[in-house]
Amino acid sequence: MRLPRRDRAAVIAAARLSTVPLACSASFALDDGALRDGAFLLAAAVCQTYATGVWLLVRRRVALPSAVVSALDVAMVLGLAVAAHPSRSVAALVPLILLFVVWSMFLSPRALAARGVGIAGAIVPVELVHHGVADAARNGFFIAVVVGVCAVVARQMRERLDGLVALERHTATLQADAEDLQRRERVRIAQLLHDDALQRLLAARQDLDGAESDPSALEHVRDGLAEATRALRSLTHVVHDDALEAAGLESGIGRIVDEAVRRSGLTAHVAVDPEIDGHVATVVLPILRELVANAERHAEASELAVELRREAGGLLLRVADDGRGFTRAELVDAERSGHLGHAGLRRRVADLQGELEIDTAPGAGCRVTVRLRDAAIEARRELESSLRREREWNAALVAGFPDPFIVLGDDARIIDVSDRFVALTGWTRGELLSASPGQFPYLPPETAIEDAARIRERDPHDDHTAEHELYCRGGRRVAVIVSVRFVQDPRGGRGLRLVTFKDITQRRETERRLVAERDLSEAIRDAMQEPFLQTLDGVVVAVNEAFCTLTGYREDELIGARRPYFFIRTATLDEAFAYAARLDAEGTAETELLIVRADGSEVRVRVRGVTVRDVDGTSLGRVQTAHPLGAMPPLGPRRSELRAPS
Repeated sequence: MRLPRRDRAAVIAAARLSTVPLACSASFALDDGALRDGAFLLAAAVCQTYATGVWLLVRRRVALPSAVVSALDVAMVLGLAVAAHPSRSVAALVPLILLFVVWSMFLSPRALAARGVGIAGAIVPVELVHHGVADAARNGFFIAVVVGVCAVVARQMRERLDGLVALERHTATLQADAEDLQRRERVRIAQLLHDDALQRLLAARQDLDGAESDPSALEHVRDGLAEATRALRSLTHVVHDDALEAAGLESGIGRIVDEAVRRSGLTAHVAVDPEIDGHVATVVLPILRELVANAERHAEASELAVELRREAGGLLLRVADDGRGFTRAELVDAERSGHLGHAGLRRRVADLQGELEIDTAPGAGCRVTVRLRDAAIEARRELESSLRREREWNAALVAGFPDPFIVLGDDARIIDVSDRFVALTGWTRGELLSASPGQFPYLPPETAIEDAARIRERDPHDDHTAEHELYCRGGRRVAVIVSVRFVQDPRGGRGLRLVTFKDITQRRETERRLVAERDLSEAIRDAMQEPFLQTLDGVVVAVNEAFCTLTGYREDELIGARRPYFFIRTATLDEAFAYAARLDAEGTAETELLIVRADGSEVRVRVRGVTVRDVDGTSLGRVQTAHPLGAMPPLGPRRSELRAPS
């Protein structure tokens, strides 16, 4: 178990303090004469003084420089050893020096140099006194060489250790980045599934539910399922292409062919020019995958040959099979029936400004040759790289966008929605994206028709901001600031509306608290200046001296009074009840009442009341001030028949 830093310092200080007594005890037991040597006794006294001083500083929690203390510790130990045997050669101390050096190999070069200074400070002066300048210089040089070499080795070891630590950190960072990329890729695939194929399947299910009453809806179901199938195939191609492109050109070609062989039992022959750069994989592999898939599904072949080689200024990709072949008319009929593989292949090659040749005949197999120019390949790579960066940038913007948002198309249909909006409202992405144009589930039901009409009629280029209320799942309402901005879709040039929502529920709660605090402070201020009383549930709970002076009643006579209050003229009770009703409904009210004073006189006052709540909304009752209207006559003798309840 590792001791705390302060405890370790105390233990080391205690060991240092016992060094001189142990050395003297050993000398006495061995009877080596050191205790009769004045030099040894002087060295022992100096060392004991040093050890005692360090002990006292450690007891007082004084921070000491470790390098200096280490050097002095080494000087103390070696100084005692040399002073005890000054006549011996320093060579007898070499094992001690080597032991120290080995121990110092685990320290930093700076600490090692400090200990070297301690060694020299302990040995060289003694050698100078007992053996002369030559021996002192020789031994000092020996110590300097040993310590210098060890310092260099220690620095190299420290640099290697730092390098290993940096490498481990870099590896951990790369691993974290890889895990983050995997997570983002999973999110992207899930998003593609959710936004396209899943929505089409949901729509098909809704059509299927209505097919019982409308048989013609089955046609819509078929169309929806066909669209979902195409979307899933497209997603499969996207995922497959990403994996193959990440694997490299040769590995990607081998994987495509091997999968076809495994599924159909074809015999395959692959020839790839090793001089072709691997960066063409993003262009070549999608074309190769389509060609191999066509041969596997339609050719009924037993052998497949794939060739990729370099030509002058470009690449040649050839895929040949020994299948049944086909005619041009069969190809046209296949495209009309919905098999668009060759049509898509032609468009892909045409986009690359390449050439596509099909050599086939019934019973003669098929050979498809694709020629691509280097310039077109490089241009496509730059375009795809730019698009990839744009997708990553857009994804980062969406992920980092602080406010929930939706995107409306030019027909007022919701075409995109952020995760934050889903979390805010509780509506699912499917419910929002499948809504018909002009239908917005998040609008309050009582104003949904009018609000939707305003949204449809508003000029798409009109940017505006307003406060609104969102209708969330379960009936919850959320106050928001809605900002609408016109944006241009970079992909199709369409005009879109970006609608952002800033939740201001917390702001409104803060405003409510501020109003409550302001009303409370105003009531307290008025109460400090004018006659006032505080009531809680119709019972007087507090009055000030000014109100007692106004009415002539004592405080104990007023506290505890209940409605109708005895000090209010009966003729004005109706006004008092109406005033109380307004106070309950609005939180503040004013009226004029007649106060019956203790001497029987009456005084008309303007009463202003406010319902006081603390910042948490808990009612503290009503604070009501009474301001006399006109001159107030002095109080006369109390009327005995006017008895206030105690």
